[in-house]
Amino acid sequence: MELNEIVECAECMAELEIVSREPLIMALAPEAEEDWGE
Repeated sequence: MELNEIVECAECMAELEIVSREPLIMALAPEAEEDWGE
């Protein structure tokens, strides 16, 4: 697993981002933002 990698929870299907490897800490992944061509 890489830092800032997005993984999916097998139980609840939530997308999680790895924010720390030692100790392993995951947080809800940020929503993808719209790119309005800017």
